[in-house]
Amino acid sequence: MRALLQIPILSRAGPKTLKQQAWRPLLGFSLFVYLSIVSAVNAMGSPHCDYVGMVQAVTAGQIQKAYELSIECEKAILAEGSSSTLWEARLRTQYLETAQILTMQGKLDAARDRIVKAESLPENFLIASIEASTRAFLQERSISIDEAIAFYQSNKESDARARLAILYLDRNQATAAADAAGSSLTVDPKNPTALIVLGALLEKTDPTEALATYKRAVASAAGGNPSMSLIKYFELPRATAAITRLEAKR
Repeated sequence: MRALLQIPILSRAGPKTLKQQAWRPLLGFSLFVYLSIVSAVNAMGSPHCDYVGMVQAVTAGQIQKAYELSIECEKAILAEGSSSTLWEARLRTQYLETAQILTMQGKLDAARDRIVKAESLPENFLIASIEASTRAFLQERSISIDEAIAFYQSNKESDARARLAILYLDRNQATAAADAAGSSLTVDPKNPTALIVLGALLEKTDPTEALATYKRAVASAAGGNPSMSLIKYFELPRATAAITRLEAKR
């Protein structure tokens, strides 16, 4: 299993090879682009929305509470009553977050309705990846897992690659799961879902490192940007359950 986890972003290997040095400029550029997009999308968050509360509810497995907070957020944004591009993008994003929560609850028709509401507002390139991931997540949770995998495979966004890693993990495809998680972490080194996958892969061979990785996932969620998308936080109950299980064995 150790060989599966020799992912550049996590590697503790010795001197860098020429190949490793070659991809570092690309990695730096990818992180710059990612952080720029994060900054722009974060500006769309409404001061009247409890984004942190939504993530905390998801982490605790309280999906209904997360849904209620998301609905409150929608109402708060609507009450702002602006017609600016920023306001429209903010509302469109929140409709998508509600759709993600409804998908997690198994309320697929309601999720589709929320996506339709989001699509009734003008498109915004800053949230294009959130929209695509929301649709793929709906496919994943309905009857189109293979279609969701195909989408995630063709998408280099961190959340998409992390979802791909989870699907591979649940299919017991360890090597593919490790590769997808590593790809996700190359773009976003703190992606909670990708860290959870690595923690799961480490459990049998290195429980101590697995525990540390799960804790990193929870910590990264606490310091993340919940106004962007909730998809990356939906697997956190796996991490909290694993932490409890592993600490009980110590």
